[in-house]
Amino acid sequence: MAALERVVGRTYGRSCDAVLGDGRCGLSAAAIGGRSCDKRWATCAGVFGNGVNFQGFPDIPGDDFLTARPAGGGRHDGGSRR
Repeated sequence: MAALERVVGRTYGRSCDAVLGDGRCGLSAAAIGGRSCDKRWATCAGVFGNGVNFQGFPDIPGDDFLTARPAGGGRHDGGSRR
C-alpha cells in the first residue's frame, strides 16, 4: 500500500517547487548571498534574475478563473495576464 501512496512526478502549482540553491534551482550559494526565496515568479525573476530556472507554473488559472473578466485595454490574444 505504501508504494501506491508514493508521489511520482510533479504537481502543478503557481509557486516554485525547487529548493533555493539546489540543482533544479540553478543558483549557487554565492549567488544567493544570504537572501531567502518565497517561491514566487516575481521574486525568482526580479530579485535573483533566475526566471529561466523557475520550477513553478505562474500562468495557470487560479480559483477566481470562472469569475475573471478580460483585462481592460491592451491586447486580448490569450497570452499571459502578467
